[in-house]
Amino acid sequence: MNTKEKILEVSLKLFSEKGYEGTGMEEIARSVGIRKASLYSHFSGKKEIFETVFNNIIDNYRKFIEKICERNDKLSVKQRLKKIFRDYVLYNKRDIGMSFWDRFYYFPPLEFKEYIYKITLKTGIEFADKLKEIFLEGIKKREIKNNKPDFLVATFHYALNGLSLSVSLYDENNLEIEINKAIDVFLKLI
Repeated sequence: MNTKEKILEVSLKLFSEKGYEGTGMEEIARSVGIRKASLYSHFSGKKEIFETVFNNIIDNYRKFIEKICERNDKLSVKQRLKKIFRDYVLYNKRDIGMSFWDRFYYFPPLEFKEYIYKITLKTGIEFADKLKEIFLEGIKKREIKNNKPDFLVATFHYALNGLSLSVSLYDENNLEIEINKAIDVFLKLI
């Protein structure tokens, strides 16, 4: 790992734990093992570090969403939805980037507020569009009741986000139980 990558890794951890205002350039440098002045050879300041960390999280999230929504003809639509639900919730549990995103979505630094909201809305729409395709496929194949796809997507997304916001309350085993309860009820209803 090069110095720039180390700065971003350390900054992600510090921002997630201490917030934007609670994290200083001196602390980032010390945690990386370099002098504060050396940070400026890689980044213009804390703002650029934060933006880069956030944009990396978004890039990783988009790749993750692309992967979990890939077509898989070996699974029924309901099996795919269950897998998407499970993988998404576990991603929220295991990926520090999601903790970062949650923290700064609900408590954004003022200078980033509009940007964070804009990107969050955009990625939400992108994910919803992929889910809608899956629901439409399920309706077409008669695996899912003929219902309004936008309604199905919204309901699925609300259940998904609700459980994802609670991941810190559960260990992995209990989280698996909660995932199965939530998605099984949803799938029975559709």
